[in-house]
Amino acid sequence: MARRLKVGLAFDDSLDRPDGVQQQLKLLGSWLASNGCEVVYLAGETKAKQIKGQKVYSLSRNFSIHANQNKLSLPRPVSLARVEAIFESEKFDAVHITLPFSPFLGRQIVRTALKRNIPLIGTFHTFPASRLQAWGSRMYGLWLKRYLKRFSSLTSVSEPTGQYARRCFGVNTVVIPNFIDLKRFQSGRSSAKIKRGLDTVIYLTRLVERKGPHHLLAAVGNLEAQGRFTGRQLLLCGKGEMDARLRAATIRLKLTGKVLMPGFIDETNKADYLASADLAVYPATGGEAFGIVLLEAMAAGALVLGGNNPGYQAVLGGQPELLVDTTNHKLFAEKIDRLLSDNKLRKQMLAWQNQHVEQYDISQVGPQILKLYQQKP
Repeated sequence: MARRLKVGLAFDDSLDRPDGVQQQLKLLGSWLASNGCEVVYLAGETKAKQIKGQKVYSLSRNFSIHANQNKLSLPRPVSLARVEAIFESEKFDAVHITLPFSPFLGRQIVRTALKRNIPLIGTFHTFPASRLQAWGSRMYGLWLKRYLKRFSSLTSVSEPTGQYARRCFGVNTVVIPNFIDLKRFQSGRSSAKIKRGLDTVIYLTRLVERKGPHHLLAAVGNLEAQGRFTGRQLLLCGKGEMDARLRAATIRLKLTGKVLMPGFIDETNKADYLASADLAVYPATGGEAFGIVLLEAMAAGALVLGGNNPGYQAVLGGQPELLVDTTNHKLFAEKIDRLLSDNKLRKQMLAWQNQHVEQYDISQVGPQILKLYQQKP
């Protein structure tokens, strides 16, 4: 009997965090395991010893930094001998690492894989939020490029991310998009925790400035001031550094009772919350490589509206009605109002979403990734 393909999924950050890349790695690992592969996670500081039966190596103590208008966790230096011992024990057939990787943990994994002639796949998951961030990436790319040129395959999650890889790291990539478990979100049911009988707008991600919840609140305040938010409610779901600021703004804009902040929504309840919404709004202004949250809301049956940034354009570019400059609060308010009240437009956009989202199911994207692991280095 042939040995199962063993894949190492490598990531500098912690797998304990609920952010998008972590969710992608876990879903990919689960899908690979269900399709005959053995999966081993090689990660920064992580409490979990296993993820759905797949082994996790926590290889470093991590420290937190703010970068790309986001809070990240980076590993401290890791012993090359320890990484080599893991490779000797596990005997990987392929290693897939998130890019760009750090010089502390990721480099040790890459060096070991290259030394053992193991197929090495890298995926760019980031997009710069500012010119300063892009400049920093170019400087880092001067060092990283020598490793990337020896990878078996390089992919990016969107065309904008591929352009970032070419511009800042001097490499070409194949676009393989992010993915979701379509059936999981399609099975969402209206949550009993949400008041019925009102048009419901939902925001469900971190409460941080880059994600733009303050712009959404300002747009809703604009509608309320004109008497156009009657019979409607906004759910600001999530946690983050802007929580207190948003609660204060809710009072200042006289939105008490019309804006609810239920806090962090875990993965088991996310589909139900999204299925309860008429409109899911993600007003990020930049720094987005893709738009996984948009796909989740589409699959759950909510109409989506996203900030007009490159990552969200990659998902919604075919429908400009679903993109908006969220810093223009008057225009933003008009777009929200139209998508809630124009039934003909809603029907058209929902039909497009239902068809469009199918291509992002893990059953469609997973085989493209698995094929990369089966290549000879």
